[in-house]
Amino acid sequence: MSTGITIDELAASTSSATTQEDFVRQFPYPILVEEAEGADDPAAAGLAYRVCPKDRSRNDGPVTIGRKQHQDIVVNDGMISSLHAHFTLEFDANDERVFYYEDQGSSNGSWLNGQKLDANQRVQVSNKDVLRMGPNVVLKFYTATGIYLFLKFYRRSQQQKSG
Repeated sequence: MSTGITIDELAASTSSATTQEDFVRQFPYPILVEEAEGADDPAAAGLAYRVCPKDRSRNDGPVTIGRKQHQDIVVNDGMISSLHAHFTLEFDANDERVFYYEDQGSSNGSWLNGQKLDANQRVQVSNKDVLRMGPNVVLKFYTATGIYLFLKFYRRSQQQKSG
């Protein structure tokens, strides 16, 4: 996915995975979820972006994010640089996935959990970390396990609203 999809679309496209283990196996990529600042209600979430290469046959190198269509993740906001940042994946000593975010010298900057990042500063991102890109875009980073739990809560809240 290069441009965002709604949380309803994400929930529908992942509904075939009935267990957490099955979900993580089928949908291993992290997800970025647009959110209203300070909102913990999943219903307030905006678009969701899969953190993966646009070309699924490519399985190494950074995953780019910016406002231009050739980026792996496209965020349609005029205050986002054409190439704003990128994500990289490494494995630690226990063979666990570790994700990193690096602002690529963007015009309007990046923040991680409220801390301003320097240009080209590489930082580890973890489940539920909040990334701000420029003045307008707030994205919450979810690991595959984290987005499974988010969607489980989201589906439950939607069911309660409808009935």
